[in-house]
Amino acid sequence: MAGNNFGDKAKGMKDKVKGMAKEEMGRVTGNRRKKSEGMVERMQGEAKDEHGNQKKNLNSWEKKRKSD
Repeated sequence: MAGNNFGDKAKGMKDKVKGMAKEEMGRVTGNRRKKSEGMVERMQGEAKDEHGNQKKNLNSWEKKRKSD
């Protein structure tokens, strides 16, 4: 099995929210560096979330394959 996708999705959501907050704070204060850091964190969170989705799809495929 590919493993539990919940952990990746939870970490991804945490990073997305943290990144969006940092990005917005940078935008409001005019701090381009903070805004950029937030964008990077948000995108890393999106990647982790997608990784969790792919693990879920793989798990479903493996279960279906074993039952056939």
